[in-house]
Amino acid sequence: MVVRVTELRSDERDGRVERSARVRWAGGDFLLSVTTPPELASGGVDATPFLCATLLLAMRVGEDLELGGAVSPRLLGRVPRVVDLYATWDPRLHRSRVSAEGELPPTGRAGGVACFFSRGVDSMFAAAVPRGLPGAITQLVYCDGLEPLHSPATRVEEVRLAREAARQLGLPLVAIETNLRKLSDPLVRDWGDMAGAGLTFLANAMAGAFGHVVIPSSAAPTTLIPTGSSPLLDPLFSTEDLEIHHEAPATRPAKVAWLARERPDLLPHLKVCFHEDRPDNCGRCPKCVLTMLSLEAAGALPLATGFPPELDPDAVAAAAPRGLQPREEFRDVERALRARGATALADHVAAALARGAAMPVERELRTDSPAFLARVERDAALARERWRAGHVS
Repeated sequence: MVVRVTELRSDERDGRVERSARVRWAGGDFLLSVTTPPELASGGVDATPFLCATLLLAMRVGEDLELGGAVSPRLLGRVPRVVDLYATWDPRLHRSRVSAEGELPPTGRAGGVACFFSRGVDSMFAAAVPRGLPGAITQLVYCDGLEPLHSPATRVEEVRLAREAARQLGLPLVAIETNLRKLSDPLVRDWGDMAGAGLTFLANAMAGAFGHVVIPSSAAPTTLIPTGSSPLLDPLFSTEDLEIHHEAPATRPAKVAWLARERPDLLPHLKVCFHEDRPDNCGRCPKCVLTMLSLEAAGALPLATGFPPELDPDAVAAAAPRGLQPREEFRDVERALRARGATALADHVAAALARGAAMPVERELRTDSPAFLARVERDAALARERWRAGHVS
């Protein structure tokens, strides 16, 4: 059984370039596309982006992968390493063999440095923070279509607000579009497992304009664990003409504190919530609660006008962080709140940590996704459970 990527095309429509390929596997058939301005598209028909997009999908459906076009030799040579990582993180995955019709000669690396930008804490920090390698950001990229929850009206507003935030950063923003999640969600389910491959698909589709693309990191320094976008994984999708950089990790509270201290003008533009179909933040979901707590710890919640003006006591009372990274970030917030003298709120955060620690371990992994992060978090929780049992006895 083989996943086949065929009918590769590059078409100009309404002043934009759509690159597409037909993806066929035993259970389905899909026309995958990405649309960019012409100046971003690399010349000719290139199967490299579609290798990034379909490798994990092939491993999920238990088939090898055949690409009906030429690909980057550098990327093709690294495929076994990518397969090893994915299969180590989820041993249920098929170790797909990959073949292509040919290898693409390098065309030369463009000079631009792009950064994906969604207005979230991670991308706002990545766009604003001074950097050495690979140099200063020259372009922000917003991808329309990566959030299936968004209605057409919200999608239009998201693009407008991303441009507004980019102007505040003093950087140009380009909007691109893809239907990738209509392909990946039914097969992988959890976008977190697919995010790195998905973003490198988009990055390689823009190699005509950029020699370097930065993927904002959502990891903390001590939680570089198996997940779909990782400094261990994303750079492996680089080519001769494009270098993929995974942003240096930092916790959400640390990024918020930096933004509050160095770029408070950016705080009104923050958007972290994907719990509801809206261009601002609900203030109640776990991501909103952690971000609002981080803003409060930095003394900057009133500046972040895309959030409710105050923390919802019921939402804080319902918080129960369980994962490795959420627990580390809640501990960071608790320390910062105590340092500011916000003892009552810090006590609520400590209570949330206690609630999360007391919850039973979910031993069964979901079977409809690789569940990279869930597996390592379950194993860590079971290890803590065994440690406690041994010390009690």
